[in-house]
Amino acid sequence: MVSNSNSVSDQEFLLRCIEHVHGDLKINFDKVAKDLGYASAAVAANRMRNLRKKLQEKKDEKEAKADNTSSQVKKVKETDEKPKAKRGKKRKIEETTSKYENEDKKAEDGE
Repeated sequence: MVSNSNSVSDQEFLLRCIEHVHGDLKINFDKVAKDLGYASAAVAANRMRNLRKKLQEKKDEKEAKADNTSSQVKKVKETDEKPKAKRGKKRKIEETTSKYENEDKKAEDGE
């Protein structure tokens, strides 16, 4: 009888994998597949791969959250200085004739 690989809990699957570990820490997926009623060892190996991926994603999410919270903490600068007043908008200066141009005009006018 072939059972669906999703019908067995992750805990049960891991327990069977641990039971069938060789001396060099390699899992005998043929025996795991037989114990759990999977169609082949490839199904059991894929299940292990997916489980590792899921666990790694959870670990990465936790690390990302920890990084975000630590980077969001900002130290407040403590000084005795009062905050500076905000500046208003600067107005454009209208083009005016230069001081020398005014003197030249006066000289031409005869003043």
